Amino acid sequence: MPLLFSDDSVHDFLLYHSVPTLKVDLSTAVNSAHSTVSRYFSKEDMPTIPNEWSEFNYWDLCEEFSEELQATMPPGARPASMSPPPAVRVELAVVDAYVRVIFPQVRRAMKALNLDIQTDRSSLRDHPTDNVRESKADRQMVDIDGNMRLVGEAKPSWNYNSNWYQGQNRVKRDTARQVLSQVVFYMWEWDLRYGFIMTDQEFVAVRRVGSNYGDIEISEDVQWRPRNDGFVRDVHAVSHGLSRSHV
Repeated sequence: MPLLFSDDSVHDFLLYHSVPTLKVDLSTAVNSAHSTVSRYFSKEDMPTIPNEWSEFNYWDLCEEFSEELQATMPPGARPASMSPPPAVRVELAVVDAYVRVIFPQVRRAMKALNLDIQTDRSSLRDHPTDNVRESKADRQMVDIDGNMRLVGEAKPSWNYNSNWYQGQNRVKRDTARQVLSQVVFYMWEWDLRYGFIMTDQEFVAVRRVGSNYGDIEISEDVQWRPRNDGFVRDVHAVSHGLSRSHV
């Protein structure tokens, strides 16, 4: 039976406040696969086909966090309509879209749940703490006490697709595993249980499940599509909640 949420709930805010869908400009796309090349992580450390994190799906998460998602958003929290971001043609455009389009919504919801976070890497450099050190992860989710909670990588869809793990193209399979190894490296660096990969087409959550480096699970992909952008924000918000409640 579908869960019912009030019109002014956090869930309603996340799900129905649509943001512009990201557009891809393949005619001028710039390949930035070099950003995943490092002596610190390798596709060889990742399983050929990662196990599925089956519990990370919309309905199960809504049920598990129903009390939090039912919380009432404070007055005036609903943002004005947003103009479409520039078409994605480089990796940094995906990061920029996250910062300008998605994160303001997530942060409003998280503040309503008393789970305030920071993600601006420049603020970490300006206000360093003993618990935070420089990291090259695209997105660094830091709580108000300066503790790292969640890391993520933003990639253009021509450099990562979660369907590639089981595809016939070996180059694409290796590329997907290399991107995954990058996220897992940052998770181990910070001793975190959760991470994510976001592209201009999908969102995938990553979870460490064992003591070995390759003991991970990834969620089913959450697709960007018209009238479903709130779904992506919902997943982000819940993943932040997971990172705060399961340190």
